[in-house]
Amino acid sequence: MANRRRLASALAGVIVVGLPTAAFCVAPASAIAGHAEPGSHLSGFNSHALGAGVQIAVELPGIAPLGDAVKGDFLQVQVPYSVSSSETGPTTGSTATPAYPGPVVSNGGNDLQTFNPDAPQALVDALNYGAVASSVYPGQVHVGTHDTYSPPGGSQTGIGTASSQSSKSGTHASAVVNESTPLGAAKGVGGAPLLKIGSAKASTKSIVNVGSVITTSRTNVTNIVVAGLIKIDQVASVAVATSDGKKGTQHTKTHVGNVTVAGIPASIGPNGIKLQKKPAPLGLDPVGVANHLLSSLQKQGFSIRTVAPTHKVKGRHAEATSGGVQFRYLNKHIPNLQGILPQAPVPIPNAFGLDVNLGLSQVEASSTPYQKLPVVHTKPPKPVKTNTGGHGHTSTTTTGGTTGGGGVGGGIPSTGGATSSSPPQASPIVAQPAAKDIFGLPNRVAWVLLAIVVSIMLAAPLLAYANWQLLRGRTS
Repeated sequence: MANRRRLASALAGVIVVGLPTAAFCVAPASAIAGHAEPGSHLSGFNSHALGAGVQIAVELPGIAPLGDAVKGDFLQVQVPYSVSSSETGPTTGSTATPAYPGPVVSNGGNDLQTFNPDAPQALVDALNYGAVASSVYPGQVHVGTHDTYSPPGGSQTGIGTASSQSSKSGTHASAVVNESTPLGAAKGVGGAPLLKIGSAKASTKSIVNVGSVITTSRTNVTNIVVAGLIKIDQVASVAVATSDGKKGTQHTKTHVGNVTVAGIPASIGPNGIKLQKKPAPLGLDPVGVANHLLSSLQKQGFSIRTVAPTHKVKGRHAEATSGGVQFRYLNKHIPNLQGILPQAPVPIPNAFGLDVNLGLSQVEASSTPYQKLPVVHTKPPKPVKTNTGGHGHTSTTTTGGTTGGGGVGGGIPSTGGATSSSPPQASPIVAQPAAKDIFGLPNRVAWVLLAIVVSIMLAAPLLAYANWQLLRGRTS
């Protein structure tokens, strides 16, 4: 009998304590917190990410270029290429392509339409570079919120795929290329391609949270062969920038895999490439042969080195560029075209070069916090006494009523008396009360109160039974 009473009391206690606790844990969050919009705690923000597995810059020093005037940065190509960005609104957008020829070539149709708004849309589309996947949010007539690109007839060697997707909470894009020779017919040692890659991927994303923005860029290039001589297993990089309206942060990481020169282990650093083994005295061993080939490449204007990451953080702004591997070829012994065409009306290049960066990731993020309006309370104006003059009579003017002088209308005194005015009483600016979910109460409070009521209803019979057992034991 005593055991039954204790069991009933214990069960009642578990119900009274456990049911409200469980209700608090499983109750959904308040509607206000659950429906906070991306960027709603920021008054302004912008972020940008760029990724390029291989970036190629053609240099023609000595001419008026489309790019850098000193280096003669005539043309830039990225293989593959991805870019993502987000701005206040939020508005987001991203683009990815297996090969990006630069804004001058890819936006020819848009440039034409800018100068000639009446240009046929078919011509504009034809002049724009088509091997891209682009998306924007909100979606537009010609650009939707998601897009993909694949070459006609399916994926082929040297031709890749791309995808892009955008929403109010962020955007992301990626592109992949397999078995490619980005420098085309340019040759290295023994007629091998000057640059060959097994695969390359570039991906970017920009995430818009309620109170922060995060932008990320990743690149990965594998099975790299330079000039038919230098082999690099992998060059991978990542760059991240964040901003929460208070401070910006950045992070970069670069990985360079195993390196060999003609099969001999080597390493690449800021000062160039060097073999990890010393050649024999006469240089006739494989190490000596590899060292001789490297020297020949350097004499021809070829160099390779690692590039250190760069970053900048200032208050709420952060930006970073990952490290990578850069090789350069500069030929200063091109034909003297100026002598052949002395009267040519165009500048003549004095050299030809290529700058190639492997594993390029760039990010930037900035935001400002949302400033809450202070609660402002105003007091009603004090009555103003005015002297009507001559008779020692004063009238009291209050906003919104008639004066003592008998005037009619909101505070306008009668003619013949001196006038006075007071600013109208302003309504206080107060914050709107938080939205309620159930019977004017937040979700969790309502659930807990309901659980308490239910627990009492369930525990009451058990307590009554325990009390009955106690009384029964006493009578017996």
